Amino acid sequence: RRAMEASRIRDRPMTDFAVLRAPSQVLFGCGMAAAAGEVAAEHGRRVLVITDPVIAQTPGFATVVESLDQLDATVFADAAVDVPRSAVDAALKHGEAARPDVIVAVGGGSVIDLAKVTALQLTHGAPLESYYAVGSVPGPIMPLIALPTTAGTGSEATPVAVVTDPATDM
Repeated sequence: RRAMEASRIRDRPMTDFAVLRAPSQVLFGCGMAAAAGEVAAEHGRRVLVITDPVIAQTPGFATVVESLDQLDATVFADAAVDVPRSAVDAALKHGEAARPDVIVAVGGGSVIDLAKVTALQLTHGAPLESYYAVGSVPGPIMPLIALPTTAGTGSEATPVAVVTDPATDM
């Protein structure tokens, strides 16, 4: 019976849903911070870098910024834990001014989540709460390169973001 179940699962075609919700590339190993600029350049010239105030002061972050020296990079370093709506609004305002082709997120889960919702709103507009329901994002967002600095949240590998919204008390 187990063999029949395994066969049925294995022979089931993969749906677009599974493919579209996965990162298009996963690069790992030594030197990834220095490779950020090369990867970002594949998507355009204007880059919005999102990080938090602590990571912005690290040598690793300096390596990322140096790798972007041939591109037009703007840094937003005010990400906060649990992604408050104030950070979302500030990052979006920063992004609207920079008009990026690609976003580079350097940090933990909250930084990457902030980058996701910023990319979403820069691509599709509309208030953030328009996208709270599962399946409400109308299509792909602008390219996002995530350089995780922590392990645990998995934000770099998932399509969802966690935002703290005082209006809904959630």
